[in-house]
Amino acid sequence: MNILSKTAFVTALFMLVGCREYGIQLRIENGSQHVFEQVTVNNVSFGSLAPNEVSTYIPFESIYESEFVEVIVNSRAYRLVPEQYNIDEFYDSGNFKYVIDVTQNHGLNIRFVVE
Repeated sequence: MNILSKTAFVTALFMLVGCREYGIQLRIENGSQHVFEQVTVNNVSFGSLAPNEVSTYIPFESIYESEFVEVIVNSRAYRLVPEQYNIDEFYDSGNFKYVIDVTQNHGLNIRFVVE
């Protein structure tokens, strides 16, 4: 291998090591009768969703069954803030979905689905 080939090989190796594929794919389903003007999970935006609409998958490095979720409906923010996490109980691979509904008492009901 000449010096140029070795340099190209080392550069390609560093690029491959630096490119990290996330093993989690998360999407959101609007399980309510309201238009979600904005859906955010851990500061990652899923955009707006019509009733019963499902977003595209967005990659995450890891995820818990319950995360910080904010939904904007009629310019009002609804938030779910998990009370506690067990740092050992997270997912780092797979496809998942949060099905979100707005409750009558102005809260969020979120169902975690393994797909």
